[in-house]
Amino acid sequence: MRRIVDFIFPLIAGLSGAFIALRLVGLAAPWYLRASSVFVISYFLYAGAKYVLNLIWEKIE
Repeated sequence: MRRIVDFIFPLIAGLSGAFIALRLVGLAAPWYLRASSVFVISYFLYAGAKYVLNLIWEKIE
């Protein structure tokens, strides 16, 4: 169960970061601005989700 949760929640956070980034910069922005903003925001949300999950698992154990 833990392995599934550790995989699914950060994946969802990363994908939602991509949609948030595209919504923020818009589709009319140059490709390099869209790509870099998607990468940065997705990575921060993915890393944040992993960090929070690690804190939760430490509290449970």
